[in-house]
Amino acid sequence: MQIIYATYQFFPDYRTNTFQSISTINNFIDKEIDVELVYPDRKKTSKNFEEFYKINNKFKLTKIKHTKKYEYKSQTLLNKLIYIFNHMLFAKRVKNYLKKYKNNFILYTRSPYILFTTRNNQNKIVYEVHQITRMSKLLVRHSIKKNQKIIFVVLTPYIEKVIQSLGVDKNNTVYLETGYDEKLFSEIETHKKEQNSELTRFIFGGSLDISGESKNLEKIILVFNDLVTKNELQNCTLSIYCSSKDEKELLDKFVYTKNINDSIKIHNRIPSQDFYYELFRSDIGLIPLPNTHHVNSFSSSMKFFEYIRAGLVVLCSNVEANKRFDYEKSVFIDDDSGSIKKGILESIKILGEEIDFDIEKIKEYSYENRVEKIINKLNSF
Repeated sequence: MQIIYATYQFFPDYRTNTFQSISTINNFIDKEIDVELVYPDRKKTSKNFEEFYKINNKFKLTKIKHTKKYEYKSQTLLNKLIYIFNHMLFAKRVKNYLKKYKNNFILYTRSPYILFTTRNNQNKIVYEVHQITRMSKLLVRHSIKKNQKIIFVVLTPYIEKVIQSLGVDKNNTVYLETGYDEKLFSEIETHKKEQNSELTRFIFGGSLDISGESKNLEKIILVFNDLVTKNELQNCTLSIYCSSKDEKELLDKFVYTKNINDSIKIHNRIPSQDFYYELFRSDIGLIPLPNTHHVNSFSSSMKFFEYIRAGLVVLCSNVEANKRFDYEKSVFIDDDSGSIKKGILESIKILGEEIDFDIEKIKEYSYENRVEKIINKLNSF
C-alpha cells in the first residue's frame, strides 16, 4: 500500500496541525505503509524538516510550486479570495503531479480543493475533515458524485452530521478525534515521576488563540496571581509553555507590566517528548478555549487527551470540545474571574480525592489506534 499525503499546510511550522500530520504519517509507516508527503512551497525557512519534527521514520518529501507566499494573516475579502485562488491552483498542480502514479496509490488529504480536483481518479481517497464551509460543502457534493471510494475522517459529531447531510453514506465516514502519541507517552512513563508532593503544579502548553480568537489565558494568569498574592493559593505554580517565540514575548511583556508573581513561569516551546515529561511532573492541566461556533463545532483538543493520559486534573473551558469525553477529573469554567477562581480551587480539591480512571479508555484515542481504524476502513472498500 502506498499513501500520498497531499496537504496545503506550512512545513515545518509550530502549528499543532502540522505535528498531527507528521504523527499520522509516522504511524502509517510503522504499519509498513509507504508514505509521501506533498505540500506547497509556501514558507521560506532554514529549518531542517527531520530535525524540526524529530523524525525517526524518514519518508519522501515533495514540495509543489506555490504562486504567492501570502500568510493570510488578515481576514479581508481580498485575502480570502487570494487564499482560495492559490489553494485551488495548488490542488490542480497536485492533480498533475499524481498522474505519474497511474492511480496506484491512496490519496490522503485535509484539503477539500485537492479532494475536488482529484475526484475523477478512481483510486481510494481519505479526506480528513477539520472544518466545514459553504465552499467545502459544494466541493464535497461534487466529489462524491464522481468517486464512491472516498472515506471521510471526521473529528467531531457536528462535522459527521453535516458531512452525512451532504449525501455521504455513513459507511464512508469514520469519527476519530484528533488523538495523541501513545508510543511517546509509554516511553516516558517508564521514568520515575519526579514530583514534589508539597507543591501543586498547574501547566499549560499551546498557542494563545484558536482560529483568530483569544483563549484568554491572560485572565487565568491574573486570577491565579491574585489568589497567590492573597494567600488563598499556597505552594502552587503555573508553568506556561508557549507555541512560539513571538507568543512568549507577548506573555513576558504582559507578566512584566502586570507585576505578576514569580510563581507563574513563562517558557519557550519545547519538544513534545520534553513537554510530555513535564506533564508527568504536573498535577493540573489548563485548556482555556473561547466559546465560539468554531470551537464547539470543529475543535478536537489534542491537549485534552494528552492531559488525561498523564493523569492530570483538567481545568478547562465549558465548551463542547472539552465536554465530549467523560472524564471525572474535569473541572469546567466560564470566561469570568469568579468562575476561574472557583475552578482553580475546585481542581486542587479534586487532587485530594481518590478518583480511579482506566487508562485503557484514553488509549482508544491514540494515533496508533486512529491509523489502525483508517487502514481497516480502507481495506473494507
